[in-house]
Amino acid sequence: SYADLVPVVPGFRTLRVYQTREVLRGDGHVIRILIYFALRDRGRVVELQHIEAVEANMTGKEGH
Repeated sequence: SYADLVPVVPGFRTLRVYQTREVLRGDGHVIRILIYFALRDRGRVVELQHIEAVEANMTGKEGH
């Protein structure tokens, strides 16, 4: 599955983080979405851990 292609976060056994491309939000801010998840049951189940929206600056790099 595609989820298998997302690498495990260094220092964690099962946590993976998928980052979307930049998205233009309705209010004009550019954001990226980070999706934290783990694979369970030999990769047949995706367990969602957290979803986070991070504002990106004009160069495309993440900002806070």
